[in-house]
Amino acid sequence: SSFWDFAPTALELAGLEIPPQMDGISYLPTLLGMPDRQKQHTYLYWEFYEQGGKQAVRCGPWKGIRLHVQRDRHGPIALYHLEQDPGETTDLAEQHPQIVAQIKAFMEDAHSRPEFEGFRF
Repeated sequence: SSFWDFAPTALELAGLEIPPQMDGISYLPTLLGMPDRQKQHTYLYWEFYEQGGKQAVRCGPWKGIRLHVQRDRHGPIALYHLEQDPGETTDLAEQHPQIVAQIKAFMEDAHSRPEFEGFRF
């Protein structure tokens, strides 16, 4: 889960309806010890604007990272298998182009243009 899962969790704890347009998934089943009932995100997405811009996607054991996005929005994506390489030391992008393509599609789907010009890429 991620920080945007807190609001749906709090709403469910309070017995309130989770609005359908709200990002996030309640992690109450996990808190109640019922991980088999826990919904999962297909992927998690982050953007960072400092140091030239970065994008990251976590999907299962995989993490894809694109650096210097402000300079090259379609630059290469580094790929790491976090269960086997939690320190992100071995880029596996060349060995798994189909996973890189899926992560790229997730990045394109999740990216939205910020209102503040300084954060755009």
